[in-house]
Amino acid sequence: MHRIYIYDNAFAHTITSTYGTKGATWLAQFPQFIEQCAARWSLTELQPYPHLTYNYVLSGVMKDAPIVLKLRCSAVELALKVFESHGGVKVLAQDNNLGAMLLERAMPGDALTSFFPHNDAQASCIAADLIHKLHQASIVGEFPLLQNVLPDLSKEPQALLPFLARARELKAELLATQKNQVLLHGDFHHGNILSAGSDQWVVIDPEGIIGDPVYDLAVYIRNPIKELVATHNAHEIIANRIHDFAQLLGYDAQRIYDWAYVQAVCSAYWSTEDGLEVSNHVKFLNMLAYRRH
Repeated sequence: MHRIYIYDNAFAHTITSTYGTKGATWLAQFPQFIEQCAARWSLTELQPYPHLTYNYVLSGVMKDAPIVLKLRCSAVELALKVFESHGGVKVLAQDNNLGAMLLERAMPGDALTSFFPHNDAQASCIAADLIHKLHQASIVGEFPLLQNVLPDLSKEPQALLPFLARARELKAELLATQKNQVLLHGDFHHGNILSAGSDQWVVIDPEGIIGDPVYDLAVYIRNPIKELVATHNAHEIIANRIHDFAQLLGYDAQRIYDWAYVQAVCSAYWSTEDGLEVSNHVKFLNMLAYRRH
């Protein structure tokens, strides 16, 4: 008899809206996949994490060692394997047929979100150090290009009308001037940066995209977006992040600023396509629009 693994309606909606019939079939089958993984790798104490999105993720134990079991409807993440010696969490095993990856669990595993807002400068240093490590990874395997991942911004959602023209212009300019393209994390935000003890930090959930290294910084700068835009000194925090990254990593501050603008518009654009709320993105963009470096 298979154990019942719980997920909420939001997770089911995300999977079915993203993958259609394939997603619905996967939702019905993944409990069996978990049991197969548990038997194959001798896993115990498996418990799903809350707030699941595109992956079903469980904590557990393998021979007294803490692990994470991650299952996804699509193919397993090649980027995580590439990044494991460059700041990524260690991959212990994977099974492409089951869509499963067995990962070393970062301990204590606190997210960098815990540094916000009081230790934001220290968080920027941690993020910059990880970015430097990540972007040293060799591009092994086939990954999509950033220009093919970003939306074309051809539609005009009402909430984004004030920002689209400028975003299109900046996007074209930034993509045309990419120089040293690297393997990007693609979703480099505080929640994907976890403590691993002794002042060590690792990243999880990379998307794996080839493109301008500054793009990863842009994702970080607008996060955690809900908490950021509600902070009384958000303008100052954003400006300090841009300045600190420019100093720590040697990138042009204007380019960081421009990518932050484009990436925020693209993120909001994707959200409107999924029928999601974008008011926090709009607040962030208005904060960026108040000045140009």
